[in-house]
Amino acid sequence: MKILQYLLVSISTLWVQAVGRLMQERGTTTARSSALYTAYVTNKYTPDARDMHGRVIPIYFTFTIVSASNIGDTYKLFTLPKGWSVAEIRATTDGLGASAGAGVTVAIGDADDVDRLMKATDFDAAEAQGVLAYAGVAYRPTADTTVIATIGTAAAVVGKIVKGHVLLVPGS
Repeated sequence: MKILQYLLVSISTLWVQAVGRLMQERGTTTARSSALYTAYVTNKYTPDARDMHGRVIPIYFTFTIVSASNIGDTYKLFTLPKGWSVAEIRATTDGLGASAGAGVTVAIGDADDVDRLMKATDFDAAEAQGVLAYAGVAYRPTADTTVIATIGTAAAVVGKIVKGHVLLVPGS
């Protein structure tokens, strides 16, 4: 029993020392530090909700291929309010193509840029997923914008479904 207690105390001591070293290293800044890191860690600035871009609002969307699709068909997903920014988007499917090599793609964007939020992604197979495109990171429209999904490259199979969500940060 004494040996077990000794081992536990030794492990605890080592753990505390390791965490202490990590906390000391956390304060060091290099040219590779983000502005957020520099403000909060180096300058010891206390963050508030405005710095963290407020709360996140999830919006879920689903669309079903309702008729024989053509390349360029669009589906309205949701409205992105003026001044709100996009934190994340993720979409998945049950397989839009007639076969794995059919080449059915889906892009998500708006009337000005059809793939602003998600680049054209191959959605032939079930469980295919698409995520936020670089151009969509923190995108903040100047007017209410209808977000659309666009079928590209090949026609999708009727009855197939795309589901997803977007995380929005309210703005002014």
